[in-house]
Amino acid sequence: MIDIELQAIPNQSFGIIIDGVSFDIVIKTTTVTIADITIDGVVKLQGVKCMPNRPIVPYEYLENGNFFFV
Repeated sequence: MIDIELQAIPNQSFGIIIDGVSFDIVIKTTTVTIADITIDGVVKLQGVKCMPNRPIVPYEYLENGNFFFV
């Protein structure tokens, strides 16, 4: 498992390379927190609701692992 430290701000974006795979992640906060995830330049998920200790990436996109908030 790799820990990614987030900033303590409501909206942010960042990129990370894990095992040679490039991830671009956008986190937006309104009344809920949602994420957009781009993998190797291809948008895979948009507007996915983020819940504590629950996987963000649905099963059909798991070829590159998953993310969750602790």
